[in-house]
Amino acid sequence: MAFNKYIPGIVMKVAGEARRRNWEANNPETLGAKVIVHDGERLVLIRNNYGNPNNFLRPSTTWDIPGGGLKKDEASLIRAQLDEGMTAQEIPPHLFIGAAMRELEEEIGLQVEETDLHHVDTVRSFESGNRDTIGIFALKVADVTAENYTFQRNEIHAAEAHSVFYLPEDRREYIGSAVSSLALVA
Repeated sequence: MAFNKYIPGIVMKVAGEARRRNWEANNPETLGAKVIVHDGERLVLIRNNYGNPNNFLRPSTTWDIPGGGLKKDEASLIRAQLDEGMTAQEIPPHLFIGAAMRELEEEIGLQVEETDLHHVDTVRSFESGNRDTIGIFALKVADVTAENYTFQRNEIHAAEAHSVFYLPEDRREYIGSAVSSLALVA
């Protein structure tokens, strides 16, 4: 009879593992491209209309840099390389650049050439239970004042210029290290 007291704990562990495996099977790793739009001292940060972990109907409470997901045809080459055991840093940056250019135009109305973008890093992010591989690029502009851009209002809730030296605490985890790498590509 002493064994019966362990059954609830065992059931909970098995159920938890089943939930984790179900989530992984139904939520594959996402691939994206982001761009640090900066003038050397400030950068554009946005809050999306989605992504609030406490209420999916409310805007995100976390600052991010403009960007988004890769389309299926863009992602297939990267997925194949990840499946072969390549690390995020080994993936050629040019595989992310088309998505970075498209997302800049869609989200903030900025058209750029490939040569305007400089690869900063490729990171793996596991925030909020997500599994993301993100190619991060930098774009130096003359002025990052938010009024200079046309933000996609159905996707962007807020946009502000922030100092590269004093980033807000409520930001995506990868922004700090990516911003520190700006000196290497400027």
